[in-house]
Amino acid sequence: MVQGAMAGRSWLKSLAFPIAAAGVFVLACDNPPPPPPQAAVASQIGPGPTPADPGGAPFGCGLNAQDIIAVTNSDCESSNPSGLACIGNPDKAESVATGNDAVTVACTISAAPGGVYVTAKVQVDAGKDAGNITFSGTFKAPDLSMCMPAGTTKGCPTTPQQADTGDLNVTFVRADTGGFDGTSPGCTAWYTNVRSSPGDVKTGPFNPLMGAAPGRLWMTIACPAAAYKGSAMGHTACDSVATIKLENCDPGTTN
Repeated sequence: MVQGAMAGRSWLKSLAFPIAAAGVFVLACDNPPPPPPQAAVASQIGPGPTPADPGGAPFGCGLNAQDIIAVTNSDCESSNPSGLACIGNPDKAESVATGNDAVTVACTISAAPGGVYVTAKVQVDAGKDAGNITFSGTFKAPDLSMCMPAGTTKGCPTTPQQADTGDLNVTFVRADTGGFDGTSPGCTAWYTNVRSSPGDVKTGPFNPLMGAAPGRLWMTIACPAAAYKGSAMGHTACDSVATIKLENCDPGTTN
């Protein structure tokens, strides 16, 4: 599991903004604007299941493994060009704010029964990574009750923890190849850094620093057979994996 300099302190809690300091004056003025939403994304599409796999499609996907979109800032890319190992590294700033580097981030993550409800789209409008990821669904917070001490991110079991609650809908789009659709139960989300294949994601070790809370989310989505809308040859079942970190999203209305 990845803990680094943030060990013992969850990523969700670390995002709380300081609101008190000595000598602060209270002024009768408008509140400052909220920080813009930002995202870090590492995502890939793969050949998908073949007839040799249980339930495999006749031709799989017909595509070689390739990135869908990659969204990481220059500090992250300088140490890891693909961005894969950088997301979640406490020593590297990985996210890109909406409006920068041809990236647009639109997301609402609001409290809901059983966790949070998310609607999000991360769009890249230029370069080799042009495309987008759009997804929605309800996600539950990770269970830290078995960590030692309970409620912390230390000494946690590595047993995989699923993040979605069964209503996950995902669309991936590459500007050159077209779109890929996935829905539950085909697509699932997990609190793990593993991204080598959808099957590995589901069995990958739990990362207790990941999670979901109003306004922010960090998880990995696995789709073993996303429907390829751009195929003209019946190659319709692609596998896809995406690690997504969202911050400063609209937290929605709280009662």
